[in-house]
Amino acid sequence: MNMVSLQAARPVVPGRELVILVHGLTGAPDEMRFVAKKLRDRGYDVATPLLAGHGQGYPELIATGWRNWLASLTALYDDRAPHYQRVHVAGICVGGLLGFMLAQCRNLASCTVYAPLFAFDGWAMKRHYGLLPLALPLMYLPGLRSHIVPEAHPFGLKDERLRALVAASQESLIEGALDGMPYKCLADTYLLGQAVLKAAPANRTPLTLVHALEDDICSVGNAERLMKRAGGDARLVILEDSYHMVHVDRERSKVVAATLEAIGYREEVARHA
Repeated sequence: MNMVSLQAARPVVPGRELVILVHGLTGAPDEMRFVAKKLRDRGYDVATPLLAGHGQGYPELIATGWRNWLASLTALYDDRAPHYQRVHVAGICVGGLLGFMLAQCRNLASCTVYAPLFAFDGWAMKRHYGLLPLALPLMYLPGLRSHIVPEAHPFGLKDERLRALVAASQESLIEGALDGMPYKCLADTYLLGQAVLKAAPANRTPLTLVHALEDDICSVGNAERLMKRAGGDARLVILEDSYHMVHVDRERSKVVAATLEAIGYREEVARHA
């Protein structure tokens, strides 16, 4: 019996649930380690996939687009989902939007999006970022697509200790992460956001949005925009002591709590199971 047939032969474990945690653009699975540990501690299986083009360098990342990143998730889902009674997805920023798109083409029990981004309108963003939609064609040109926008202070972090680590190197905090964003990826982020908003009215997967009131990259209005647009059950959790990287920042425990509530975890039930 080959490896594929062995995989297919694995039975569904009664009550077993899988949570797919999706890292952000230019990030890496390592950034999900805190959330992943807390979910595993409560009995969930967790998958932290590496998105296509990530974990290497800028040329490999630039060679991919949001549909390639989404394909990473659909492939994982198709491989793992048959062995679980329920599958959930949660992700940060672009990773969260990809999770939302996964929920539109696969059967998911819940979708949680941390800091959804449709516009770079956070308080630390320069005004010309508002012109991104007008510049999209230029950002795909050979001479510009590989131009790197360096990560800038405060790096999506309100926690000063973590911020100091990132200031030294992005990899000091997240192993495998890059220190900047190629123009082409900025454009792909915008196009992914438009695809999410177009698909949102038909959504039927329970949706939880987690966003920081002081998000330095994208304002809380981004989450409110998806909240108003999305079909089905949706709720918004607003954090008051974090910036963009809510899953690693000061209120990461609240992010875990919101995720657990979204996937249906009940402390008192688990205690007596």
